[in-house]
Amino acid sequence: MIRYDFGDDRIRCGFTTREGGVSPFLKDAMNMSFTREPSTENVLENYRRAALELGVSFAGLTGVKQVHGRDVLLVTEENKGLNTNGTYDAMITGTPGITLCTVHADCTPVFLYDPKHGAVAAIHSGWRSTVLRISKATVEAMGTHFGTRPQDLHAVIGPAISLDAFEVDEDVFVAFREAFPALMQDSALCRRKTVKWHLSVPGFVYQTLLESGVLAENIHWDMRCTFSDAQQFFSHRRDRGTTGAMSGMIGII
Repeated sequence: MIRYDFGDDRIRCGFTTREGGVSPFLKDAMNMSFTREPSTENVLENYRRAALELGVSFAGLTGVKQVHGRDVLLVTEENKGLNTNGTYDAMITGTPGITLCTVHADCTPVFLYDPKHGAVAAIHSGWRSTVLRISKATVEAMGTHFGTRPQDLHAVIGPAISLDAFEVDEDVFVAFREAFPALMQDSALCRRKTVKWHLSVPGFVYQTLLESGVLAENIHWDMRCTFSDAQQFFSHRRDRGTTGAMSGMIGII
């Protein structure tokens, strides 16, 4: 597991890798997606191991069915749990003992922490959710529920598919151009190679966080590419869908 340090012992945050579990994709695979293998018990065991490594309660692990939208779920004691909630792509909580768990196999994981109010967020930002500015929706939800000010937030953008590896057709390019017209000339975010476009989804997430009022000095971007690093990461695109997934996890102990 890759650990992220927010400088507060109450906050535990990490991103699992493909090793250290019991799934059959490779020896000791750590698949965190219930839909990518038939054995629910294997996946639950992987979550148990991840919770132990991160130092959080297994009973407090909480996940949702991700649908590439922009809806944000407030998690409390009443609705915590793996696979017990509805369709969301972001979760927020201010409740100790809860760890928010998103699932990724190229999509961008985003973690937010508000040290003023002791609240956290976990975001699954695929390209569709990025176009919908799910990170901004989550910052706004934290403001509504906790009184969070964007300038107080600390953020981590975790490993995801990189610009060089994310090749898209015209329809995806057009969706980004319509959502981010002022950014499409930035070669760090968008380039054309032969007839295809290449986009940096984590880069657009970064720009969305800035647009939302998060300070640049408070954003850590882990630029590891899930597509390129086959030893550490599953990749839906690289492995043509026959693969597992990692989990982004953040909680308050």
